[in-house]
Amino acid sequence: MTEYMLANRKAELIFGLAILMACGVPAASMAHPIDLYPKLGGFALREPEMPTQPGAPQIYSTTNNAPNWLISQWKIAGPKLSAFTTQQEGDSSVYEANAPTASVRIVEAPTGSTITLGHIGAPVPCLNASGKPRESDLFLSSIKPMVGVIPGKTSGYLLPALNSLREVASVSVDAGPSTPTKGCKVSKGGAILAIILTDFAVAPHQVFFYQMSLSEYCRTDILGSVCAMPASRPTNYTNHNPFGSNDRLALLGQPPIQDGETRSLDIDLLPRLIMAIEDGPPAMDRDPANWAVTGGYFGLISWGDVTVTSTWQNYRLIADTN
Repeated sequence: MTEYMLANRKAELIFGLAILMACGVPAASMAHPIDLYPKLGGFALREPEMPTQPGAPQIYSTTNNAPNWLISQWKIAGPKLSAFTTQQEGDSSVYEANAPTASVRIVEAPTGSTITLGHIGAPVPCLNASGKPRESDLFLSSIKPMVGVIPGKTSGYLLPALNSLREVASVSVDAGPSTPTKGCKVSKGGAILAIILTDFAVAPHQVFFYQMSLSEYCRTDILGSVCAMPASRPTNYTNHNPFGSNDRLALLGQPPIQDGETRSLDIDLLPRLIMAIEDGPPAMDRDPANWAVTGGYFGLISWGDVTVTSTWQNYRLIADTN
């Protein structure tokens, strides 16, 4: 997520979900692994931009009457995703939504849900209206606040209250050059995980977006293409509130997910969150003890001349409290 996008979404933070939280310490009776999100299942498409009129709908298509997960489509080029179409394949329900530059396919089976997100780079302009590389995002986030978070209240899991914060999922990625190509200097894409933290110990309150790249497909066959990756630590991509930092799976000692590979992930992000906060810009509160986990998202991000999909199963965010 770019600085431009953060600035334009400061009022919504975590895609309209509750971020009015932080500072609370979970009760001692909850000192065990806790799933912070509902099971992956039941989905809704969200309008590409926040409504401008009070009461205007934000959701325009769902897979059931009580969806748990929101699919956000930010800055995709051209028309938005279509409403879901539905068909049966054996004992599974299949939902699809498509646009010229994006796609979503969901298989709801008795054994669980499989979600495939896709970006089609050929019709996407290289640059946005500001002359910067154009970013396209498809993200999933929980419709309900995560466990431990009460909207409008000081709540959430402070980092000192956690022994670990585990992201668990089965993820596969398929990526390649778009056809035809346009010669974009920035052409890359892949799967990401993200955690959102809030600091109510300072005024005004601060918000921090931590993103981890799980795959690193980048076109290197274009003259002048940009494929540089951070060397060793999380890298700040905005120096003002809300703050943001990019990290890489490769920095945790395992290679990025390769094209065509399916990887079962179980990674503890707590040490990386602490490191990213301590490495934050001067304007940010760099005391990890003041930050609480208040949200998150996962999905697909891309720029330029790439066509990429990511497929997700069994996603969980698990907090192990003291």
